[in-house]
Amino acid sequence: MVALVESPKNAVVGACRWPDLIWVAVGNKGALTAEMLHPLQGRDVLIFPDKDALTDWQARIDKLQGLANFRMCTEWMKEVGDKGDIADYVAMSQL
Repeated sequence: MVALVESPKNAVVGACRWPDLIWVAVGNKGALTAEMLHPLQGRDVLIFPDKDALTDWQARIDKLQGLANFRMCTEWMKEVGDKGDIADYVAMSQL
């Protein structure tokens, strides 16, 4: 199972919190492309977008559905601010 995030920070924090997943960072919001995701072809992929990128990433993933088995993970978003990310959620849940 692969966990896909925007930044390396999110990948590192995610890997510390959920080490059973393979964490991959695309580098920036605009890098979520078919070319970038091609190595994930056929895999199960959990997507943890930054909160302010949710709409954009959902639209991109909708176009790439044949590439992999994508599942958007957003439940954590209600716990963070407008521009929060999964690392913010992990930090908040550790307090």
